[in-house]
Amino acid sequence: MIKKAAIIYWSKTGNTRKVANAIKEGLLERDIDIEIMEVNQAQDVDFLNYDLVCLGTPAYHWSPPQEVDGDIRGLPTDKNLEEIKRRIVCDLGGH
Repeated sequence: MIKKAAIIYWSKTGNTRKVANAIKEGLLERDIDIEIMEVNQAQDVDFLNYDLVCLGTPAYHWSPPQEVDGDIRGLPTDKNLEEIKRRIVCDLGGH
């Protein structure tokens, strides 16, 4: 059962922020404790404190935007996340 979730996103135009907030509202309806933050605020987050981690960015040519690529690469890798029961990565790109 998911009890605590993190939603991490980057949004240039606000569209990905809207989708991240919609995901947040859906999870809140299920009484899940949510933390939502931009990618540049997530560098020190301990992902092992979450049952669900959702990452959202636009996609440009099947890749994250250059403005956020370094921040995403600085997040913990799968090897650090082995204890998380469930993990979803959402690519919220529209192209």
